[in-house]
Amino acid sequence: MNQIHRRIAALGAALLLLSAAPAANADDEVVRLAFTGDVALARHGLDYMINHPGAMPWEDNPLKPLAPWFKQANLTVLNLEGVLTRDHRGVRSISPKYWLWSPVGWANIFAPAHVDVISVANNHGFDAGSAGLMEMIGALEATGVQVIGGGATSKRARAPYIHKVGAQCIAVVPGTLLSNQRVDKDLAYYPQRRPDGLLEAIREAAARCDVVVAYVHWGLGATRSPGGWLRTVAHAMRDAGADLIVGHHPHVLQGVEFVDGGVVAYSLGNLVFANPDPAWRQGGVLWVELRMGEKPQIDSVSLRPTWVSSPDVAAHPNSPARTRKLLPAMRGWCKPLGTRVELEEERLRFYPDRTPPRARAYPGSKR
Repeated sequence: MNQIHRRIAALGAALLLLSAAPAANADDEVVRLAFTGDVALARHGLDYMINHPGAMPWEDNPLKPLAPWFKQANLTVLNLEGVLTRDHRGVRSISPKYWLWSPVGWANIFAPAHVDVISVANNHGFDAGSAGLMEMIGALEATGVQVIGGGATSKRARAPYIHKVGAQCIAVVPGTLLSNQRVDKDLAYYPQRRPDGLLEAIREAAARCDVVVAYVHWGLGATRSPGGWLRTVAHAMRDAGADLIVGHHPHVLQGVEFVDGGVVAYSLGNLVFANPDPAWRQGGVLWVELRMGEKPQIDSVSLRPTWVSSPDVAAHPNSPARTRKLLPAMRGWCKPLGTRVELEEERLRFYPDRTPPRARAYPGSKR
């Protein structure tokens, strides 16, 4: 079977899979995965944060409105952008606009909101250096959440989170292709132009687990198209064994692409971020339903749209009117990627519609 025939066969299988859920076997189990975009807790100004260094009260928790969603998921994964430390004076930034420090006491907000896993692999993860990163990881883990993307060694920083489903497992592989600071060993950092180490981490996870998720910080800020190079890297990740690739960093929503039976969500925008730009306030929770079993399959992929309120800087479910307004825009971002978008029960659900041209092959990629 030549490459074109394989692509047609893969698209046909994906269409059949996503248009109707297959009949469940007795041993099959549906697993619900929730992924978010960027969460930055810096808000209300420096004086406010200095004067409120302790644990954040539940009524002020910016994730509280979404806690019922996260509770429905078997696994919720979030990207924490910025650093949580006791002393803000050691935090560096590429500009005052992107200075993302928060009090370490605010690490308490995630577990009560039913967040299970936090990735610190992003361009701000090293803004307070190794000491600040390790202080933040320790504070987060003390609350009961799992942290990926950072650690005392490169091996620990790059290790996937393993979610057990009976005798099977789902691996969540962290990584960032960007960093504001020079990184030594503590962050799961892979250079944007040569992310070979990330591809190897995906291969290792695929040899270990039945389903692999690559949770990656990448792309260009405030852009709606992933661009040719990012598609090349995404397709290489799929070839390496990633079934689901979830991106963050652009701070705005981007489209979703189906690649040989796998799924790429290029950017989920912001979940919590103090920026008045309406485009930066519109984000979403990627909701994926997996049917486990002998051959795990993706039953559905959808976006539960969210909105960052002001002035409290909290994440809320979109209003129905705002979601209807988002639908044509998302269709426009997804159309070049060969993806159809439908509004179903206040969610934007994604379906493979056609096979777009394959991205340029990653150097050394085997297809």
